[in-house]
Amino acid sequence: MLPLEIVFFMLVVLWGLIGSVRGFARETGSTISIILAMAALSYFGPTIINVVNRFTGALFSFKIQVATSVPQGQSAFCYTPSAEQFIFYVVAFSIIVFWGYQGQTLALSQNLGRVSGPIVGFFVGLINGWLVAGNLWYFLAKCANYSVPALGINSVGTLSQTASTLYSLVPFNTPIGSPVALMGLLFVLLILRIAP
Repeated sequence: MLPLEIVFFMLVVLWGLIGSVRGFARETGSTISIILAMAALSYFGPTIINVVNRFTGALFSFKIQVATSVPQGQSAFCYTPSAEQFIFYVVAFSIIVFWGYQGQTLALSQNLGRVSGPIVGFFVGLINGWLVAGNLWYFLAKCANYSVPALGINSVGTLSQTASTLYSLVPFNTPIGSPVALMGLLFVLLILRIAP
């Protein structure tokens, strides 16, 4: 099994290559969808889980385990680890990111001159790779405590020093991952999108 930091770097580089092919404008549009997914899940994730629990609990006796009470000042977002919660967040995040990569709706204007070259697209792709791979890693650590038996992930053991350092730099563990920063960043990116 590959160490998490190797998988993380492989995903980031893969997204960089995708960004170089797609170009700056389309890749920045995808950044908007990734930031939107992060903001939506951090703000509304627990509420959506409660709605899903009401619906699926009545039909299938299936329930996503979430915290019933959260201490003052704490977020309910992945407060109590469970494999079901991890799967929910990964699926919801992946759907929103896939939607952003499939459409042209959020892409920036193509009239950006030199800015829209493949090298700039590569660097925006690296940022998107960091956002996507970092969020998946965060969900695995925080929402599932590195244990998802349904997917064959029983434990990752002890993280290496490199992995521990990298994990401290994933988006939700940095100031960018705070709800206020996500909304501010989303606002700025949407302004760039609608500006002529």
